Amino acid sequence: MTGGVTFVVLNACFTSDGKPYCRNNPWTDANIPAEEMEWLRRELSAAKGHVVVFCHQRLDPSAERHHLIKNAAAVRETLEKSGKVRAVVMGHQHGGGQSVVNGIPYYCLRAMVCDTGKDEGCYAEATIYPDGAFTVTGWRRAKPMSFPVSGKA
Repeated sequence: MTGGVTFVVLNACFTSDGKPYCRNNPWTDANIPAEEMEWLRRELSAAKGHVVVFCHQRLDPSAERHHLIKNAAAVRETLEKSGKVRAVVMGHQHGGGQSVVNGIPYYCLRAMVCDTGKDEGCYAEATIYPDGAFTVTGWRRAKPMSFPVSGKA
C-alpha cells in the first residue's frame, strides 16, 4: 500500500487444471486458481482504501476471447463485491483497449512491440485521486482514460 491505495498483482499463468505455465506456454488457457481467488478475497477485505489491480492477461469482456482469463467473470464478481477496486490495469492483447464494467474501469496498455520507430510505441501514467477518480495519461500510441468517481466516463 502506498498513499492509502492498495496495489494487487494477479498471476493468471495457470491452465484450467491448475498447473502453472511460463515460456512456450498455452497462453489461451489462462486462469486465476482457487487458492489465488481466496487470497484476493482476503486482500480486498483487508484493504482500508482504494484498490488498483494489475494482471498481465485481460479480465474485461471486451477483450478478444482468446486473450481473456477463463474465469474472468468470477474474478470481476469478486472485485465488484469488494466495492474498493477503482481500476484494473492489464496487458496481453497487444492492441490495447479500455472498458468500464459495472463501475470499474479496465485499462489494457498497448504493447510496445506493436510499433517501431522513435515516435511509436507507448507509455502511460496512471493516477488515482483521493476521491477515487482514476485517469491514465497516455503518450505516443497509449490512449488516455478518465474515470470520475461518479462512475460516468
